[in-house]
Amino acid sequence: MTVPLSILDLAPLVSGGTVGDALRRTLDLARKAEQFGYHRYWVAEHHLTPGVASSQPALLLGQIAAVTERIRLGSGALQTGFLTPLAALEQFGLLDALYPGRFDLGLGRSAQRRSATLSAASVTPASVTPASVTPASVTPASVTPASVTPASVTPASVTPASVTPASVTPASVTPASVTPASVTPASATPASVTPASVTPAASDTAAARVAVSGSPAPAAPAAPAAPVTPAASDTAAARVAVPGSLAPDTPARPGSAALDTAAARVAVPESPASAAPVADPVGPGGSSEARVVDGLVIPKHFDFTPLATSTRAALFGKLLTQPHAEPLDLDQVVDDLQTLIAGPFVDEFGNEAHAVPGEGSDLELWILGSSGGESARVAGARGLPFAANYHVAPAKVLEAVEAYRAAFRPSKTLSAPHVMVSADVVVAEDDDTAKELAIPYALWVRSIRSGGGAIPFPSVEESLAHQWTDEDRDLVADRLDTHFVGSPQTVAERLETLRRVTAADELLVTTITHDHADRVRSFELLAKEWIA
Repeated sequence: MTVPLSILDLAPLVSGGTVGDALRRTLDLARKAEQFGYHRYWVAEHHLTPGVASSQPALLLGQIAAVTERIRLGSGALQTGFLTPLAALEQFGLLDALYPGRFDLGLGRSAQRRSATLSAASVTPASVTPASVTPASVTPASVTPASVTPASVTPASVTPASVTPASVTPASVTPASVTPASVTPASATPASVTPASVTPAASDTAAARVAVSGSPAPAAPAAPAAPVTPAASDTAAARVAVPGSLAPDTPARPGSAALDTAAARVAVPESPASAAPVADPVGPGGSSEARVVDGLVIPKHFDFTPLATSTRAALFGKLLTQPHAEPLDLDQVVDDLQTLIAGPFVDEFGNEAHAVPGEGSDLELWILGSSGGESARVAGARGLPFAANYHVAPAKVLEAVEAYRAAFRPSKTLSAPHVMVSADVVVAEDDDTAKELAIPYALWVRSIRSGGGAIPFPSVEESLAHQWTDEDRDLVADRLDTHFVGSPQTVAERLETLRRVTAADELLVTTITHDHADRVRSFELLAKEWIA
């Protein structure tokens, strides 16, 4: 297609697997990704997450560099609240010294303030249960592991399965796969590209941080568009939007009689259809209703506050930061890193310091973000590339991209904005096979959104055994609605819609399936369609 395609990997565990299995599969996938022609291979940073092995990006990237030759490697994203700029630079400077010119240092805000997290420890688990998420902050959706596209850094091209705004007709839904964000991603922090390994903050998720570039993203429509008729390519079990078309596919709702494929056998009571959308912002860039912007699904805003104040978030403060330590503002982190790389670093008293390794290193700095807040502003003001997260916080991707471009100032690094955007995808030879592989995604996302961190990725059978509640559906609706699942052509068209609407210069995709061979095949098929 038209822009480079890269991979965000969380080194996910699967049910019945081990950490060693997950890490060895990451090394295998990285080797194959290089053969398939992917541009970058990023790994997330996630902590205290039962289903994610990527907790130390620099260590994992060193192993990946040893088994690859040319593909760019990076963090999606390194969480700035848990390392000083010098410590981060020494890690990546060492990598650059061994494998020169191959590394991207992707940064994401972890937003872990010890005082805040310690006070959050008093929050009871009940405060982060699905029931605590108010309907206003999530998109009501009837989701079934088989009938919904489960939903990560970045990441998307799927039509909302449970969204019924005036501009979208009720549609059938199918499962898809998901990811945590590192970008960061915890990685994206999205996830990464948070990404998913970290609890997303209210504005920037530590797991997702992937971006977009080009001309300003289109503004949200002032009023709901006229109803869109379902495309003829809708399959009975498809919850996948018709890529490249202004008219999204109509996903079949979980519980619908139309869902008759092997991938859609979960008895999940159907939720009542939502009312017509009303212009009611929910925080900066958020919306109380889903909408479709030039063919791209922008789901209802999800409120991450319960996750940011969960007992798990409190543990981050206790276990990942030194007592009384306060993370630096992102502005200062970036300034210190750039000064240390250029060398020497001189403090306010005239003391000079040199980062060894690190000074003079050939690192590409990236900022990952999930909203139009601090991360987008800092990336733009410093003239750095920005990774915007559609796969974990899809409701604010357009806001993030627009804020970055508005803040952009030319620098020695870039003369114009440069954006990469993330998406969760699952690709197979045909749509129905992909939908079946994606069934566990919904249950996996539910584990993240419930506050306990991503579980090992379940099997289809384990996912079908789950009894879905209305609260469950609300937790995962936005991720399922933006999960790109289908054949190579189906997913490529949806990615092209994402690229076009966000004017992205690059795309970052993340995929998780229970079977490693299916995951490798997904990336191979997509590469043949997109890169060839």
